[in-house]
This record gives sequence, C-alpha cells and structure tokens, in this order.
Amino acid sequence: MDSNAISAWWNEESSLECNASAENFKKAVQVWFAKPHVVNRRVCGAKTQFEEDYHVPVEVKNIVRNRILDCTLAYPLVDDVLLQDLFRDQRKLVMCDSGTDTFTTTSNDIHVAVRDMLPRQSVKYPVVREMVIYDKKLHCATFIPLFLWNIGSQQKAAATDCPYQLAWSVNKSRISLNVWTNQTTDEPSQILSKEWLRDQLLPKIVQWAQEPQPGLVTTSLQLVPIDRYNQLYQELKAKYGQEMVKVWPEKTDPQKFVYEDVAIATYLLLLWEDDRQKNDTETRQSFVDLGCGNGLLVYILCSEGHPGLGIDVRKRKIWDLYGGNTKLKEAPITPSDSTLFPEYDWLIGNHSDELTPWIPVMAARSSFHTKYFVLPCCLWDFDSKFSKKDSGKSQYRSYLDYIKAVGGVCGFNVEEDVLRIPSTKRICFIGRSRNYNSKDATTVDNQRTDYISARCKAKQKQNDITSEIQPESHTEHTVFSSCDKEKRLKLNNGDSCRTHRHTIAGAVPMNGGNFEQPECLVDGLSSSWAADFQPREKLEKIRNCTQVDKMIQQHIIMTVFETVLKAENPVIRTTKDGKTWKRGGSLKLPDVAALFDKATLQQLKSECGGLQTLLRNSHNIFQVSGGQVQLRDWTLEDPMSSYRKMSKQKSDKDRFYKTKLCWFYGNHPDGCPRSSDTCLYAHGSTDLRQVQLQDGSNI
Repeated sequence: MDSNAISAWWNEESSLECNASAENFKKAVQVWFAKPHVVNRRVCGAKTQFEEDYHVPVEVKNIVRNRILDCTLAYPLVDDVLLQDLFRDQRKLVMCDSGTDTFTTTSNDIHVAVRDMLPRQSVKYPVVREMVIYDKKLHCATFIPLFLWNIGSQQKAAATDCPYQLAWSVNKSRISLNVWTNQTTDEPSQILSKEWLRDQLLPKIVQWAQEPQPGLVTTSLQLVPIDRYNQLYQELKAKYGQEMVKVWPEKTDPQKFVYEDVAIATYLLLLWEDDRQKNDTETRQSFVDLGCGNGLLVYILCSEGHPGLGIDVRKRKIWDLYGGNTKLKEAPITPSDSTLFPEYDWLIGNHSDELTPWIPVMAARSSFHTKYFVLPCCLWDFDSKFSKKDSGKSQYRSYLDYIKAVGGVCGFNVEEDVLRIPSTKRICFIGRSRNYNSKDATTVDNQRTDYISARCKAKQKQNDITSEIQPESHTEHTVFSSCDKEKRLKLNNGDSCRTHRHTIAGAVPMNGGNFEQPECLVDGLSSSWAADFQPREKLEKIRNCTQVDKMIQQHIIMTVFETVLKAENPVIRTTKDGKTWKRGGSLKLPDVAALFDKATLQQLKSECGGLQTLLRNSHNIFQVSGGQVQLRDWTLEDPMSSYRKMSKQKSDKDRFYKTKLCWFYGNHPDGCPRSSDTCLYAHGSTDLRQVQLQDGSNI
C-alpha cells in the first residue's frame, strides 16, 4: 500500500524495511489472524466467528456494515466515517469458495472475517471481538475492534482497542503500521495500544514475512476448543496447582511439573468430554496411566470423576498425599499378555520412556474399544534406544513419525496435536478409532507381530543364531505363543470382560496394596512381546556424571582448562589490586569433545549428559553457554549470576562460604583473581570452614 492510498484519517505510526513478496506478507497476516497468542501473551488464542464466501459481486461497505450490526451487541467502536473511508472507491467484494484458508481469494477481491480474541485470564481481561478486512489489491489488512465483552466492568483490554492497518508497499519494500485517528487518541489505553503495535506486532509481521515459508507457526490444541480449554485450565490451576506447588515434596521443579500435568489433565478432560457427546453417553471414561511418575495426572483425573489407575516402577513421596481416591501401584511394566487392560477405556503414556512405542500395541491388544494417549519424550524403540534420523528432519521429528507409524500399524487412526505445556516435547498422539473391523483382528495382530519382530534388533540377531544352531527351538522365541495369542485375540473380537469395567477399576487397591490382575486375564497369558525389553530399574541411578571416576574427572577438567587458557584471542583481566589475570579464550563444545578419545566420551555419555554435564558440574571453574566453554570470570562482582539463572538455584553463600578449596588458587598460573577475604572458596586448608545446616548447626 503506497502513501498516496492512505487517507487523512490514517496516521502512519511506523514502518520497517521488509524484503518479502506480497504472498508472504499475506501469509504473515494470516498467522497473526489465526494465532494471536504467539505475539500477544495476554490472549490464549482466537476463535473465528464467521467466514463467508461470495460468488457474485456485492457492495463491500454494506456487507461490512451488516456484519458490524450483527456482531456489535454492546459498546460499538466503529463509526461511519471509518466505513466510508475504507470503501471510498466503491470497489466490489468477490469472494471465492476458499474452504478453510482464510485469505485464499480471487484477484481483485477483499476478504472480511471476524474473530474473538480470547484472554488467558478471563477475570482480568474481557474478550475482544475484531473485524479483519484484507484488501488483496492494496496489500493491506485492516483490524477493527467491534466491542469489548463485559466492558461495563471497566476491565483493561487484552488486545488493542483502536483500528489499525498493516500494509505492504511493493515500491518501498516496507511494511507500515497505520492507526485510525478519528477517535480520542489521548486515552492511556490507546497510547499503550499504539506502542505495543509499533514495538511488538510490526517487527513480528516483518519477521514472518521474510521467512522462506511463513505461516508454519505450530498450531496447538487443534482437537479441543480453545475457549473451553482456557476456562477449564484456569479452574484446574486454581483448584489443584497452587496447593500442590506449596506441598511438593519431590526434588523436581513444581512450577514445571505441576502446571504441566494440570495442562495435560485439562486437555484429556476436554477430549473425553467430546467423546461422550459424540457417543451420547454420560459415563466417564476410565484410564490407566502407565509410568505415572509422581501420579499428579492420575490424582487430578480421578478427582474430576474418572476412575483410573497409575502404575510406576518406583513409588514417589507425594503419592501418600493424594488420599484413597487416587489408585497408584508400584510395579514394573513389561509389555506382555499379562499387561493388558481391557476393563479400562484409555491407556495413557505421559513421558513414558521405554513404554512409549508399546502403548499403542497394548491398547490395540487390550480390546477393540481401548484407546490411547501418548506424549513422547525420551527416544525409545521396542527393545533399545531409538537411533534413526531421517534426512531433512531432526531426530526428535523422526521419532515422532515412528511413534505415529506404530499407531497406524496397530490399527488406529492416529491424530497428532500440540499441547500447551512448559516443555520442548509438546507433541502428542491420540488413537481413539480403528482403521479396521473387529472381524479382521487376527490379520491386523499378525501385522503388529511382524512389525515388532522386524524392529527388535536383538530379536533378529537371536533368530539368526537360532536358525543356524537350534532351528527346532525357534518357536520358543516368537513374540508370543500361539496359545496366548488365541486367548488374547478373544479380547479384540469382543469376548472380553468389558461388562465388568468400572467395577474392576474400583476394585484395584491403592498405593500400598497388593495388585491383582483383572479377572479377564487368566493364567497363561504371560508371554513377553520382546525378549530383550528392559523395564526401568526400581532404584534410580545417579546419572549426572558425579559417579565418574575421580581421576578421569580431574584429567578432563585439567585438559579443558589448559586448552581454554591457551585458546586464541585470550581475555586478560585486571584485578582490584592491579594484577593481571588471564581468563583465556573460548572453545566450541565439539572442539572440546575432540580433545578426548571415544571411550572416555562414551563413559560420560552413559552417565546422562556427557561432557557438557561434567563441565557444568564444575560451574565454579567453567562457564558453559551457547555451545561455548570459557573460564568462569571471578573478576566480576557476581560471576555466578548466569549459572543461577540457568539452574534456577537461589544463592546460599552464607551456608557454603569457605567450605571448599578454591580451584583457581591452587591450579591457575595467576592464582585466584580475588583476595582471600573476597573469595567464596578457601585459599588453603587453614581457610576452610564447616558447612552450616539450616538450623545453624555445623557438619
């Protein structure tokens, strides 16, 4: 949109250079229309109120005026002057049948849509309804707030409350922000709106437009209504989240794990609510959470009326706080015919590690009606770590494709969605319908068996050895015996104990009781589905490189230290007493790894985290950030601030002051850059003191 196309009523607030095409600009606007929460953290999403397709020319102004009258039930923010200005050339609206693509239009047309901007905190902010008019000829998108819901409460708006335009100019290669001026502009809310549009939205639109493939912002929560999700999440957060954070007895971060499980519970509850509506039933779904960990998800779902069970190899401290309505069992889980759950509706795998690829299999073999939800995290195959990486994809995306493929092989129509949780692993898969009829259960189960056998590397090797040495015993090593298979297939053909569902679920003992197999699982159904599958060990190993041999640790630390000290472009500091202290240069992590042989690196890797973890453990010596390794700069006033920010640890100087020897004092050629009085560590054994406990006593 060129400057001569802007009327006197619009003021160009700002413009930024943008090397992008008109098509990319349109896609960037489309991202902002569909996913405003990506930029505006006050909103949780947008809900489109209407999109109409027209096949005959009609007058644009009348269409917009009628829509405004339909949508504006209270506090209209649009005046007739704005409508006259927008359509002063009386061009016609010609809409095409664009399906779900909001801005796919014919040449010479204008697109009109209305969205509701949904606030994250509905108590604090009202919903803002907004009309969007996209002019393809002028490459201009106009956003007009129609009204604010609950405006009588004098709430602040979660979105802008003044009309504005985003316009692309082919002549200037710029994107401009224009703001409507025929209103009172000295209102504090409008001043803040303009500042936010200029400083936050406009740069984001430019960024998206210049991307090779704009519009690929991940869409989350596609299978549940965003407005209901936000409402229910806020309710569950207030109901469970705050109290759980206060009493959290585990070592893990409650701010992450508590609210992550609240979000997952919200998602599942809405998913199940949708299923009940489709099936015209009020019976709440039952579930088993396999690898339930802290059990919080089980606790929330049970508290919301869903009968369920959580199983994990290791009991957590917090289990005892949940009460009798939350049924949790400490037991290892090995995928086999003895770990089927036909009396439950859903199997859940929330960061279930080695069980992740097995959950679709277990759901498929439990009964024809069993469904599943899985949120993959660590990369596991059926009997080993997952190591494949497809060309052009990350290993994580390759693993996700694999887990989705497993669900398809197991006979599910697999749905993929993205959760809103405080984690980088947010993609989940849902299997709630089958792609085959129950009469074909035998054929499909044979396909599952063949697929699992092909994936199990150890199984293939074992078959090769067995076929050469002892071919007659081959049947002993199949994935499951024919007898067990026949009994299990009855479950998939409908001959199961599903008539006993909920009563059996309620009979499973909680926490410390003896676990009883469901009545329908008789003796003999116990063959393992993968001979080399290893369930998680009950005792959690310490795997943060602290168990690595001390001599190896010292060798690695000294090698890295000496190399960093001799690196190019060394930094020389001046201490407070006027002496020079050499900090050295910076090394990339791959270059640091190249200093050591494969055996050493493999030993570190087996300790979870590898070389980087070991260096970060020595945070008093090294600073590791952005893939670079440097020496910690103790000439700074607070050299540990970046470490505490990364590890979310609070400073506890008083307790640990002078309780360890200063590494630089004993190993750096220039010694410690601090004096004994200002260094947190002891300069020699005579400077050491004991650790002070919380109660003031020493150890």
